[in-house]
Amino acid sequence: MPYLTNLFLAEEIKDRQGTALIAKPMEAVAKLNLAAIAASGHTNLVVMDKSEKLKQKLMTGIWNGKAGRYESIHRRSQQILVGD
Repeated sequence: MPYLTNLFLAEEIKDRQGTALIAKPMEAVAKLNLAAIAASGHTNLVVMDKSEKLKQKLMTGIWNGKAGRYESIHRRSQQILVGD
């Protein structure tokens, strides 16, 4: 599955208690420990495609620190950056 080399995790994956980090954002999907992620109760992952053909000059996502994941943004949407 060569396309997996272009997919990267776009969220934090924590254990069932929410204390231990199992996987960090920007980790390659091909290198993830999917068994550990499934064992922690996660059934879906948010991923980003970083292939050359999709590279854009516009920002398409923003990190949401409270949610621990990237959220997509669109040209017409308004984003408000909130301080910590």
